[in-house]
Amino acid sequence: MPVDYSKWDAVDDEDDEMAAPRQLTPERKAHHDQSMVLIAAWVREADPRLSPDETLLLMGFLAVQHHGIHPDNVRRHVEIVAFLERAAVQGKEPSVHALLALGQLCKDRSQDADAEAAARANRVLGVAIGALNTLWAARCEGGARQLFDALLREPTGALAKRYRDSEFAFECVAAPPEDPRDAPPPAEPVTWLRQMGSAVMLQLGAAILSLLVTWLTFGLTGMASNGETSAPAIGAEPWPEVPDSNAPSAFAAEVASD
Repeated sequence: MPVDYSKWDAVDDEDDEMAAPRQLTPERKAHHDQSMVLIAAWVREADPRLSPDETLLLMGFLAVQHHGIHPDNVRRHVEIVAFLERAAVQGKEPSVHALLALGQLCKDRSQDADAEAAARANRVLGVAIGALNTLWAARCEGGARQLFDALLREPTGALAKRYRDSEFAFECVAAPPEDPRDAPPPAEPVTWLRQMGSAVMLQLGAAILSLLVTWLTFGLTGMASNGETSAPAIGAEPWPEVPDSNAPSAFAAEVASD
């Protein structure tokens, strides 16, 4: 069933964007690790088609791009750029469609009657929106390096405001790209070996047909030269003559002559 990419309502992340940075205590580190385990399970549930390698890549990006103790993830631009550029060299990119599916799952669960479960879904939704915002903004701006160079150059400019307001994420939600996994499989290419095999089979078939025609032609010609108009039917041979029981036998003729 296709994911319903209806617009998500804006939600507050677990950290206020303008809050002062906090120290990363062992308790917060443990909480972060537990959150990543939960998010990984939700990612697999939201997008079962994601391979283990793709899931690992996405989880790595979620961890790298999260603002942590900072008010936003711009201060983590070095790690984010390095992660995305390293993935690009390998021909990989964190899955936009998995983030969209994760966001939809979180949005659905944020309506849970259980306040604690709804709050948990909202926190994961905030992480998904932040990751999608960074990933889509990087794609729109020609790469992560170009994106963060512009954000650092004009921290109060129009691009920075759009980025802080997660507008890139909501634009992607409103008009998601086509998922290449839903495209029909490409037609199998016709190689020179297959073309040659087809030609050989056609020639072989033509040769066999020619032999059959020749055989039939010579067979009919031979029958005509022997005065036969058609081949005798099976079982049409004449039965041997049965001697007349009333005719005198040779022995009876000899006796009569004596």
